[in-house]
Amino acid sequence: SGTPIPFAVKTCETDFDKPEHKTVESVYFAGRIGNAETVTLFAREETTHVQTFTTPRNTKPQSHRQTFARGLKSRYFALGLSGSKEFELDTIDLSVGTTKRRI
Repeated sequence: SGTPIPFAVKTCETDFDKPEHKTVESVYFAGRIGNAETVTLFAREETTHVQTFTTPRNTKPQSHRQTFARGLKSRYFALGLSGSKEFELDTIDLSVGTTKRRI
């Protein structure tokens, strides 16, 4: 009927196969993503970093980058994407920096 259907996806938590604490610097999405979607970075299950993602271009298949504040450190991270526009997600690639700290 033309009414947008909201969506929400969340990845499982991962430590990227490294026990050290990490910071997620940015995420790259590839696919068709509408504008004004919400990207959520989850750390340690209780901490979230929410940012509104605005696609700077049209909704043709392409890569999009979202940066995050560097203060969020954890061993485990998960990523969420939500909105109400049509989207097709091909890949998610996180840019992760590691620290020397394990605990």
